[in-house]
Amino acid sequence: MQIEGKRVIVTGASSGLGEAAVRVFVREGAAVAALDVDDEAGTSVVAAANEEGPGRAVYHHCDVRRADVVRASFERAAHNLGGLDALVHFAGVDKLSPAESITEEEWDFVVGVNLKGTFLANQAAFFHLRDLGGRIVNVTSAVAMVAAPGRAHYSASKGGIASLSRALAAEWGQYGINVVALSPVAYTPMTDRSRATLSDEEKLAFDARMTSVPLRRNGDAETDIAPVLVFLVSDASRYITAQIIAVDGGAVPVR
Repeated sequence: MQIEGKRVIVTGASSGLGEAAVRVFVREGAAVAALDVDDEAGTSVVAAANEEGPGRAVYHHCDVRRADVVRASFERAAHNLGGLDALVHFAGVDKLSPAESITEEEWDFVVGVNLKGTFLANQAAFFHLRDLGGRIVNVTSAVAMVAAPGRAHYSASKGGIASLSRALAAEWGQYGINVVALSPVAYTPMTDRSRATLSDEEKLAFDARMTSVPLRRNGDAETDIAPVLVFLVSDASRYITAQIIAVDGGAVPVR
């Protein structure tokens, strides 16, 4: 129960790593505001988490591409939680397209959700954390550091998140706000959606990349990734900031 009583906003909470974070945080006794654009799935995640307890969760709709919506959602969430101790920002999208085929619209969508959305969420959280300090955990990716064919826009956005997190850590450390970027490898519904667009030959290559880490398996959202998030949200991580925390089975060093 390292985070019992902590008040946490989790974005991208309707599935995958965000869903796992909500459920594990509530099991650990935290009060969680789950934010997403998929209201049906988000509400279901919150209901399931509250059945497990002993913490509690509430759901709020939030499109991270819109500054006014983000600010309003964070205001409601922090008011409902009675304050804010941490933001775990998972909201993101991925698309597979050859670089020469990426349209301006597709670029703006991926970078808008991933990079702009991260900035807007971090900025909104700042105003609730600056007086007492707290934690911000953003989500980057191994593709920020290694080549990922067919994912130029996704790679650029995730590289931007890593750099942004370090910049914010440097600026906001004076307020007692720790900012880190998590780099996870785990099979999620987003992985399935990306894989579904590939040919059979491309799927074989994709799967080989996903399991080419030294530990020879994909990470599990609840048992491999979420426990690290619990640590990063807890007081035990109070002297860690401006870091990229890789929970990836050793993926980056061997590629």
